[in-house]
Amino acid sequence: MKKYIIFSVLLIGTISLFVYTQTNATTTFSLFGISVTLLDAVWMAIFLILFFILSLISLLLFMRNSWEA
Repeated sequence: MKKYIIFSVLLIGTISLFVYTQTNATTTFSLFGISVTLLDAVWMAIFLILFFILSLISLLLFMRNSWEA
């Protein structure tokens, strides 16, 4: 699990840095009158971190269920 976390953090950082160096553009997201403008690299990092958290929850639930069986 420790290797998964370390590799994921390194991968998220590497992808975000790559996106930042390739395109220094901003994107605006607007929902219900609230507008958020961030760099594309930040948007990418947000979604990668979200997927990382969801995969971590999935792995932890799987590990808990495998111990009970």
